[in-house]
Amino acid sequence: MSTGKIYDVVITGGGLAGLALSIRLADRGYSVVLVEKEQYPLHRVCGEYISRESWDYLLSLGVDLVSFNLPQISRLELSTTTGRRLNQPLPLGGFGISRYLLDATLASIARKKGVEVLENTRTTSINHDGKLFHTGTAAQVFVSRLACAGFGKRSNLDLNWERPFVSKTRNPLNNYIGVKYHVRGDFRKDT
Repeated sequence: MSTGKIYDVVITGGGLAGLALSIRLADRGYSVVLVEKEQYPLHRVCGEYISRESWDYLLSLGVDLVSFNLPQISRLELSTTTGRRLNQPLPLGGFGISRYLLDATLASIARKKGVEVLENTRTTSINHDGKLFHTGTAAQVFVSRLACAGFGKRSNLDLNWERPFVSKTRNPLNNYIGVKYHVRGDFRKDT
């Protein structure tokens, strides 16, 4: 069932790219719907390190990074299974922030700017009729002038669209998983 409204943009995927895009578009007066399959806040597998070059951009989106009192990172330390360590300075540096906090903050900013943020909603289809896009969910269809995909690889849409990489056989060179693990220890604060 269509909502009966024609939006300027519907964005599928509420990670960093989708959220940032929704905020930028709302700032320019566009009507935006963002469809996210999960609910904020949520934990994502992520290294929680963001390069310092992103600081000003996140501030421009409305993220008050200073108030979070984030750890500033200026060194990298790698260790082997035998305990041997390599320490290296990071000239540009970065800061640590969890995706749990960052995504929830960006979603809140998007809502305040008028973005319709739909959580726990999976996009089931994106079609174009030659003039407008029709983005389907289990409950409704959103009609828009533009549809943007900000979702991860191997989504249900990738399967529906029969994208070539989905059918590739997984092997040791392309079959990776991400693991997130927090360790307490006697580490330098800037590492």
